[in-house]
Parts: sequence; C-alpha cells; structure tokens
Amino acid sequence: MSDPTVDQRRLAYLDALMKSDSSPPNSEIPPRKPNGVEAHSRAYLTLPPLEHHRRGMDGPSIDMDHIYATIDHIDSRSDCADFGLHALLRIRYRYQDDIDSEIRSAIDKTLRDAVYWFEDEETEMWFSTENHQVLYGAAELLAGALLANQTFTVTGETGAWHHDRAAERLTRWLDWRARFGFSEWLSNQYYDEDLVALLNVAEYASSADLCRRAGFLVNIICYELAVNSFEGHLMTTHGRAYADAVLNPELEPVAPVCYLGWGNGEPPNTLGLGAIALATGDHRIPAAIRAIGRDQPAELLHIERHGLDVEEAPEFGINPKDPEDTLFFWGELVMGHRDVVETALEVCSPNYRLRYGEIEPAVRYHRNQAKRPKYTPDPNNTALTRVNTMTFRTPDYVLSCAQDYRPGTFGFQQHIWQASLGERALVFTNHPQGGPDTSMNSYWACNGVLPRAAAYKGVCVVLYQIGQLPYLTPDIPGFDESLAAFPYTHAYVPRFAFEEWVEQGDWVCGRRHNGYVAIGTPQETRWCDPKADICELLGLDDLLPYDLVVDNQSVAWICEVGRRETHGPFDEFVENVTSETITGDADSLSYDSPSVGEISFGWDDPFIVDSQKLPLASGARYRDPYCHVSFGETIVTLDVDGVQCQLSFE
Repeated sequence: MSDPTVDQRRLAYLDALMKSDSSPPNSEIPPRKPNGVEAHSRAYLTLPPLEHHRRGMDGPSIDMDHIYATIDHIDSRSDCADFGLHALLRIRYRYQDDIDSEIRSAIDKTLRDAVYWFEDEETEMWFSTENHQVLYGAAELLAGALLANQTFTVTGETGAWHHDRAAERLTRWLDWRARFGFSEWLSNQYYDEDLVALLNVAEYASSADLCRRAGFLVNIICYELAVNSFEGHLMTTHGRAYADAVLNPELEPVAPVCYLGWGNGEPPNTLGLGAIALATGDHRIPAAIRAIGRDQPAELLHIERHGLDVEEAPEFGINPKDPEDTLFFWGELVMGHRDVVETALEVCSPNYRLRYGEIEPAVRYHRNQAKRPKYTPDPNNTALTRVNTMTFRTPDYVLSCAQDYRPGTFGFQQHIWQASLGERALVFTNHPQGGPDTSMNSYWACNGVLPRAAAYKGVCVVLYQIGQLPYLTPDIPGFDESLAAFPYTHAYVPRFAFEEWVEQGDWVCGRRHNGYVAIGTPQETRWCDPKADICELLGLDDLLPYDLVVDNQSVAWICEVGRRETHGPFDEFVENVTSETITGDADSLSYDSPSVGEISFGWDDPFIVDSQKLPLASGARYRDPYCHVSFGETIVTLDVDGVQCQLSFE
C-alpha cells in the first residue's frame, strides 16, 4: 500500500481527533477534562472541524464549550494560559470567517484582558521557562498585531505597543535557540508547545524576518524528531520529561508530528498542540527531513549539543550580568547561579511570586555561604545547562544518553538515558525523589541526584553516588536535603512488554520482535510490586513487577541492546551478555561487552571502550550521516540519499 500524501495524513489526523472528541467521555475523568484534555487546551479540539468547514468538507459541528472552557482558564489567571492563547489566536487568524461574532468578541476580549508578562500583574503563573518565554512572546506579538489599535486591560497600552514589546523579546529567544539549541532538549512534552508558538509566528507574524526565523526553528525541531525518533516516538534522553509520556509513549504529544511528517503508523488520536497547528496550517516540512524520518539504516549514530554553561556563556556573547540576557539563563533554569543571581533579582518583579520566591533566597545563599567549604556557585537542581547527547538507532532498537551530564548534582525532570525496543518495551534508571507511594513523576520522571552516564553505540553505563550532600543546600522553596536522601536507585524493566524475558545472574534480558535489551548491576536487586497508577496509565489490570531496585547509595548499572541481525538468536544474546561479569562499582567499573569490547568507567575516570578513551563532549551542534554542523552555526545543510535542503536562520 502506498504511503499517504502529506495532506492526506493531515486530514487523517484531524479525523482521528474528531472521532476521539465525539466518543463518550471517560467517566473517571473529571468534567473539566473531557477526553483527557485540560481546560487550557480544549479550544484546540475545535480546530479539526473548523478546518473541515474551511475546506468545504463535511464535519461535525463545532463544540463552542471547548472555546469557552479555554477562555475561562485564561481569564482566571490559571497557569498554562499561554497554551490556550495560541488556540484562540489560530481561530482568529485562520477561521475568523467560520465563527460567529459572539465568539469573535469573546476571544478578542480575552486577548485584550490577558497577562502577557510577569511584570504586568501579580499572578501564580509561570512565564520564564524556555517554552513559556516563546509561548507568551508569540501570543503577545500576534494579539497585539490583531488588535493593534485597541487598549489592553492590564497595561493600559495599545495592541501595537504590546506587539513591539514582544517582538524584541521574541527576536532574542529565536536567536538563542538557533545558535545554542534548546535547554529543554529533546523534550517530548515541551517541543510540542514550542512548535505551536513557532508555527503561529511563522504563519501569522507581520514581520517577514520573524516568519522566516520561526519557520527555521520549526524545521530544526522536526529534524531533531526525525533523526532521534524510533517507530514514531521520541524514545530519547529528555531535558524535561513527565512519567506518563515516558512510560506510555502513546501519550507523547510530539508523536503526531512524526506521523504527519513521515508517516509512522496509524493516525494517532493524541492531541499534540504543535501537530494540530501543523495539520491546520500551511507550513510544509522539507522533503529531506521527511526522508530522514523514513530512513532505516542498519546503524545510525547521532550526536548533538544544546545549551551553555554559565561560565562559558561570555565566549558566545551572552553576558550573565546583562539584564537583556537574563532570560537566556532563566530559560536554562539557572537563575540562582552565582554569576546570574544578582542581575536576576534586579530584573525579577516581586509580582512574579513563583520566580522571585526562588531568586531572593538564592541571593542570600551566595552572600552568606560563599566562603564555606561545601559552597557551590551553581545550586540549581533545575539547571538545564550544556548537554551532549548520543542517540544510536537501528531498525530494532534505540539507545540515547545525556553524556556525563551534571553528575552528582541535585536533579529535576532531566531524563538522562533510555533504551527502547519500541512501543512500551523500554528501559531506564533514575534516583527517585521519594518512595513508591509518592507521585508517579517524583518516582519515575525526576532525579534526586543525577548519575554519571556514558554511552557508546548499543551500550550505556550509569553510575550513581547518592546519600552524601554534594554541597550546602540552599534554603529555596521546593529544594531541600530530601532530594539526596532517598536510599536507592531503580530501573524500569517492563517485563510485561517483552515477548520473551530472562533473569539470569546480574542481568534481566528482554526481547521484542528482533530487538534485545539487557540491564544488569553487580549489586543485589529486588522487585517491587506493581502500582495501581502504572496499571491505570497502561490500561492493563495485571502486570509483572517492573520496578527493579538496588538498595545502595553507590550503584552501577549497565544496559546493552542488540538485534537478531548482528547478535544472533535471543538465547545467544542472553548467553553472551550474562556470561560477562560486571566488576567494580560506581567508583570504578569494568565490563567486557560482547558488542563493543572492554569498557571501563568510573566516577572520576574516563570512558574507555576497546582501549580507546572516548570524548563525552563534542564541538558539534549536530553530527550524523546527514549533516555536520558546528555549535553556534545557524545554517544546517541536510543530505539523505541525494535529497538535500539547506536550512538558514538568516
């Protein structure tokens, strides 16, 4: 059967969303979340029928309650109002002739009354993380242009004034992302939200430069999805992640982009904000990126880099002491770094309670503790500074790792490594921020203390040193000694998702189709009983235990992946892996991998594979068979089997 065209896939996705929206709501979902969609995003559910009507096609009637639910969310000053603003803006820009005057007036009133920046009004909303910066900047820009001569309630300024204010802020954000990548690297959650803002700017901004530059970043995100995804899902390390979409990839909001771009699988009914903007808009993903998404080489090694460490930022023209550059560091969530914090306090309005409440205590920390021996200039557990990622992909598995990323420091939502055989057959480890009875995110998607991890091709080594505070803990809300205190690490090993699995010696091995995975540790392990929240998330009543625990503060894990074509039958892979002994611990470890040779690694030791010391950092923004781009460059030339394109920010 031939692959559907791009436009056919767009319509198929919209049809899938309309069918999902018209089905009876799950009785267990609260009324404010029909079909699992939060109020801030319910207006997006009106876009598929609006697009059908715009094209003169039959479709269901438009449920105006979805629009009013999003309006109410924005008007009530609830967090994530910026998500909803972009649905309303797309309705006004693309479908203004398909909605009645009452809806237009209600939307325009909400656009005039909204808060677009933290200094304008005291709220409990987040503005300054990387995704919120572009969402609010783009929303203010487009609302200001749409209602240029009207007065906006909060500031008393005209729409034109708001447009110009946002354009300055947005221009800097676009430049930072083009040169330095994304602090929320490869996020299966936040790339979705970046995309909807960027697509709205690319299609509706009045400035040709902003349109072109936003379109460049749309294509960059799509390239990163194409080269890193596996079976239509972003099964990689993530700068920020949430447990539901990690454990159940069907819930990834970026997965529909993969379907729209290069046609993986059946049309999903998952609501992706970026995907629905792509499906209801005029942007076309370049043919070379679509070809990369479809390409299935026997082996693909992809390297990329995102972000800056604070100390190196001046080399790249980003000044920690310059108020105009403060938002770059806020986007990296390092507003409490010693070199940043005084300027952050100067810039941060007390109106912005959520951020001010973190910055002001951090200032005290640095002023009072700088001479103490356990003092650190960089106490932020949220920090999303420089990261080097490696993704190794074959037709049967993918392994991805954030190499040597901030080891031993307090963590946040960073998902450091993952191996996947597809669907729900994935493996990773973390140091949870609490026990099994805490939230799913605290237990599976957060890290109390980050590991030292390194990977090469199909092998990943992950070392944990926990229990000893690496530095004096600052008195910052949500940041206390308990982040380091939980006394074990664990691996997610969903044996129920494997077609075969074997537990032998130090190892647990699994097979899905022709892909294999093995995870091992030289230390004693135990299985925890399945939890109801995971069963509910996966829609399964009875699960084999999947939570493999090591009760130790110094822990070493090794993961090895393989496939029938290169490793032989599954029992042969199991025999080869389990016959090798893992020697040592997190201080110093060795393992003779049957696929890449002898490996040695340690907390303070280099990563050595087959007698070669491998670098864990790269000067490349991207390096793979399709392109080689130096960090900081803003021209990306792609070539896949003679299909070429050049992406240029300028």
